[in-house]
Amino acid sequence: MVTEATQKPPKKHRISRWLLALTGIVVTLLLVAVLLSYSLLYSETGGRWVLSQAQNWLPLTIKQANGRLAKEIIALDIEYRQAGVVVKVDRMTYRIADINWWQRHVTFDYIRIGEVSIELPDNESKTAIEPVAAATDIELPLTIALNELFVQNIQVNSEKLAYGPLWAKAALKDNTIQIDTLQVLDKDIKLNIAGHVSLTSHWPFKVNTQWVYKPEQVSGRGQVDGDISGLILTQETSIDNPYAVGNGLLKSTLSFHPEFSVNAKLSSDHLLIPVANNEQVTTTFTDVLISAASEWDDYQIQIEAQTKQSIKPLITALETAKQKAEQSVYRNQINLSAQGHGAQLNVESLSIDGDFGHFRAQSALDFSPRFSVTANFDSTLFNPQWLLPEWPGKLSGAGQFKASQTAQDSWYMALTDFNLQGQLKNNKFKIIGNADFHDELLDLKPLSLVWGENSIKLQGQLSMTQQASSQQLLVDFNVPNPTLFLPELTGGIHGQGQLAGSLQALDYQLSITADNLDYQHQQIKTLDIKGIGQWPDQLQAEITASEVYVAEQAFNGIHLLLNGSRQQHQIKADAKHQDLTTQITLAGGWFDSQQQWRGEILDHDIQLNDSDMQWQLQAPADLLIGQQIHLSPACWQSVQGDGEACVELDVQTQADLMVTAKVQLKNLQAALFKSVMPQDLKFDGMIEGMADLSYQQQDLSLTADLKTEQASLHYRPGQENSYQAAIHKATLTASQNAGQTEINTVIELDDDSYLHASATLYGTAASTWPEINANIKGEIKHSRFLVALSPELEQLQGEFSLSGQVNGPLNQPSIDLELAQQTGFLVLRQTGSRLTNMTLAINSTGAGVLALKLAADSDTGSLQSFGELNFQQADDWSYQGQITGSDFRLLTLPEIKVNIDPDLRIDASPKVINISGKLTLPMAEVNIKNLPPSATTTSEDVVIHHPEQTSSESSTTIPIKYDVVAEIKAPISIQLMGLQAKVAGQLRVYDSRRQTYAEGRLNLTEGF
Repeated sequence: MVTEATQKPPKKHRISRWLLALTGIVVTLLLVAVLLSYSLLYSETGGRWVLSQAQNWLPLTIKQANGRLAKEIIALDIEYRQAGVVVKVDRMTYRIADINWWQRHVTFDYIRIGEVSIELPDNESKTAIEPVAAATDIELPLTIALNELFVQNIQVNSEKLAYGPLWAKAALKDNTIQIDTLQVLDKDIKLNIAGHVSLTSHWPFKVNTQWVYKPEQVSGRGQVDGDISGLILTQETSIDNPYAVGNGLLKSTLSFHPEFSVNAKLSSDHLLIPVANNEQVTTTFTDVLISAASEWDDYQIQIEAQTKQSIKPLITALETAKQKAEQSVYRNQINLSAQGHGAQLNVESLSIDGDFGHFRAQSALDFSPRFSVTANFDSTLFNPQWLLPEWPGKLSGAGQFKASQTAQDSWYMALTDFNLQGQLKNNKFKIIGNADFHDELLDLKPLSLVWGENSIKLQGQLSMTQQASSQQLLVDFNVPNPTLFLPELTGGIHGQGQLAGSLQALDYQLSITADNLDYQHQQIKTLDIKGIGQWPDQLQAEITASEVYVAEQAFNGIHLLLNGSRQQHQIKADAKHQDLTTQITLAGGWFDSQQQWRGEILDHDIQLNDSDMQWQLQAPADLLIGQQIHLSPACWQSVQGDGEACVELDVQTQADLMVTAKVQLKNLQAALFKSVMPQDLKFDGMIEGMADLSYQQQDLSLTADLKTEQASLHYRPGQENSYQAAIHKATLTASQNAGQTEINTVIELDDDSYLHASATLYGTAASTWPEINANIKGEIKHSRFLVALSPELEQLQGEFSLSGQVNGPLNQPSIDLELAQQTGFLVLRQTGSRLTNMTLAINSTGAGVLALKLAADSDTGSLQSFGELNFQQADDWSYQGQITGSDFRLLTLPEIKVNIDPDLRIDASPKVINISGKLTLPMAEVNIKNLPPSATTTSEDVVIHHPEQTSSESSTTIPIKYDVVAEIKAPISIQLMGLQAKVAGQLRVYDSRRQTYAEGRLNLTEGF
């Protein structure tokens, strides 16, 4: 009998238990999997294990890594190697902001990468690339959002290419990467990309780009389409640099499979060429088309363009006054075709055709194993203004040039059948010749030039080695019109000579004469140069010049004589200056190893022309000139008295500038400095004292104690407006105190006028120039001195004071000066205006820029002028200012009295002074009692002899242009020969072509 307890459970119950057990096992396994996954994703241990396994599966090494895969990872020193490509990353960090497991979506807060180094294999051989298989679709079972991708820097092949930083924001959904923005923020390149990439067959992409290449100022925007097998690029470009300015369209196709190839075209309707432009020439390119094609190291280039050049003719100042310079427009077509392979480049054709004539050229270049080039050209009536705008002409000819490197330091060059003739700068031009250079031997056979009246001929050989050439090199030139070569040079130059031997032992005989030379206002009446000897051991040369004007100094004659060798010679020089005569003898030589001339001054005499004053060098003094300038103590003694002047100088420029100078003076006649003083200023008397100067590593040291005795100042001696005053005291003292240099200057005249200046100099680490703090104070008691300064001053009474400060770096200090009339008045000669309370303030606002402010009173009115003077370029200074005032007395003459309210603007430069604005006349009185002599005529039988009069020249050669509106609000009174009237109205007064015109309306309100 079976009990209930021993009965077997039903079958369905057993299945249930099995299912429960299986479910428990599955749940347990799932929990284990979840825990394992959680451990791998959210624990640092799991993260390290996954990264270590990744290094086993991939050619990847990670030196150090920390973090959790699903939160944040920091990896250091990552290296990836595959097929010869090496990628190194010094640091990578990412952080996941959110993971939505249900929607299978991951949001990266950021991925930040430091320095990336990519080394690509140097494969110069042509290797076919297998096509990429079509079945390369990638579809991830999740979506990814990347808020920030940042790469600090990317270097390719050891900084041959370097970009960075890089920043991007993107998202991955299905099989598409959507790029919101990708930016390259490099110092040279700025790039912005937006678009999408499909992870399907060949990964096609389409992006929009916007970029700037800063060094060349090139920018563009457009579209790039393609895949991993190639791309099509369309970009609208803009360029703005010294070489080109304009817009263009770039279309390019790049193919990577099955082999690399490039086809590109750049077209532009208009390109301006600034580098070829100046005040005379404007160059533009139109219809430009540049085509390039390349397959590995085979390439082809073609260029087509229309050129337009607007050129002003070269005309003299006299011709400018007679006619207006009109531009001539020249149009030409340029075509260039070239192809290359590896180290070879062949320019198959370069042609220029059009208004500039015809030019053809071909060349072949080979860069391996040694460089060589062969070039041919021919031209027909070609105008060289294409390259040299100031050299117009029409030249025809042909020639060939060859050059090749025969050894590492040896070259062969040849100019064959060179023939060019026609017209150049409106003068006949012809140059013909053959020449070659081989084995360090130059052979001219011959080379001759005829240009207008000028002719130059070179024929013979010259060796660059110790072995002498077999022929002499003959030189013969006659240049009566050097202006053709150098526009600013006038005169005539003639010469001939011969050279024989080699550069190591060169026999020479030269004779050069010139007359009436003038270059940039430096003038020589006659010049004679003769030389004979052998370089470098036997040198003889003699130079004689007469009526020399250089550096604003006039010499009646200069004579130089040289004898000796390069390392041991003697130079004697005699110079007759307009104020003094001097003779000096130098002995020494030039040393290549030190790059300096080293020797001594044997003797030196100085004598003033208008007196018996004479000074002589007491003893020879050492002299060195090169990277170091050194003069040992040299003393000059007065022949007539006990005067003495000693100078010692040492200047080194090899590294930091170092200067040491010492001066000792005893009874030195100030008249010796006459030649460097202004023409109308004369200073006599004795100077004595000492001064020591030292400058080294931004440290300036100066000590001085100089003074004058029995001195006087003469301004315009012997002229009508002359001034003379005895100098009661004039001293310059300097001393060192706590690392600072303190300088004091005192000048006191016998009329109690004085000038006191004190300054402190000290070095700073922030500047190579020492800082200066200076104060200036002075008074001018004697009005005759200021009256003598200008013929426009009629009368001056009272005193003027001068005060100011100078602060800042010594090379660019801040200047504040003020000149004020404390008492008295000033009367202008031409207008009769009586000015009082005058002040002139000068303030520096920058390097080479001064702010000027002038104020003055006249009777019941006042006048103010303020503006800015810019003299950063001395030859191209400019002034911009304004003049304002109220009821200012402009004219005070017996017949006319005029008050004005000015509101004028002044723009001035070395070329022109422009005055514009408005004048209001609040008061004017005209009372003419007698007609001037010019208003009556003389009988034909009367002859009047006028005494000789010297007309005063204009105080300025700068033309003045004006356009001013004069308004008379209240009627002004006019009395003419007993008749009275009052007028009011408005007139515009202006100049045109050096004539004064007036237009407007004046109303007669009363009288006549």
